[in-house]
Amino acid sequence: ATGACSNQTSAFVLPSSNPPYFAYTGSWAGPNGCGMAISTHPNGTLANVTQSWKYVNTSAIHGLAFGPEEKLLYSADLSADKIWTHAIGEDGLVSLVDRYDLPKAGMHPRHLAAHPDGKYLYVLMEHENTLMVYEVDQNTGAPKKELQTFSLLPEDKNSSGYWSAEVMLSHSNRLLWASARANRDTDYVGYISCFELRSDGKIRELLFMEPTTTTGGIANQVSPAPFSDQWMVLSDFPRGYVEMWQVMNLREWDGVAGRPVAKVEIGDGGCCANTIWYD
Repeated sequence: ATGACSNQTSAFVLPSSNPPYFAYTGSWAGPNGCGMAISTHPNGTLANVTQSWKYVNTSAIHGLAFGPEEKLLYSADLSADKIWTHAIGEDGLVSLVDRYDLPKAGMHPRHLAAHPDGKYLYVLMEHENTLMVYEVDQNTGAPKKELQTFSLLPEDKNSSGYWSAEVMLSHSNRLLWASARANRDTDYVGYISCFELRSDGKIRELLFMEPTTTTGGIANQVSPAPFSDQWMVLSDFPRGYVEMWQVMNLREWDGVAGRPVAKVEIGDGGCCANTIWYD
């Protein structure tokens, strides 16, 4: 970490899949949030911090997401309750487009995802335990107004006992996954929600909401398979396991349901926060 991010720490890294292959990161846990663009060598190893930038004094960036064709970079500013939009140039460097202030303090946007059609941005609010869908300005790419809000908890659950974690699109962009965790080690469990999207990216309906077998701790990170809508991996911390989930009845789109079908326990005291599909 150099420049604006000197002596800062980070919780998230986002690698581009298009030339010139930069990796982007934001500082967590703040204050004085910052971002960095890190260039790479032809063999994929990191080269240097080519650019760094500041957010605001109260910022702490927890999640990043690309807009369509990786021409935009969205930042979820958990501590300052803002959503930032930066444009990504042909050289991989970023420039500020917009700062969207959430309507009230303490909503805590943690992670976000953008639909590839460029019309909608999905933002997970950690403290509110909600998933919010924003309409995106077609000229700037920045979120301009809230369209839909969905709870990530059953109706009988008190939001104060939970903090939501992750939101991710499926392989075909037809499904949207989101997760919530219990915020203390009690007999509470977490919840996994799966939404069906219309072709333009707007949420059509909640397909199912299923409990996890443990609290979810500081994880409950969902990782949909990059080759099929049928599979998703869930990781748990601090209990320590990796669990495979299967989506049933996708062909018929009638009675679509999700369930865990395989589990590997990894009781090393530090597993598991993130999972990556390989090959």
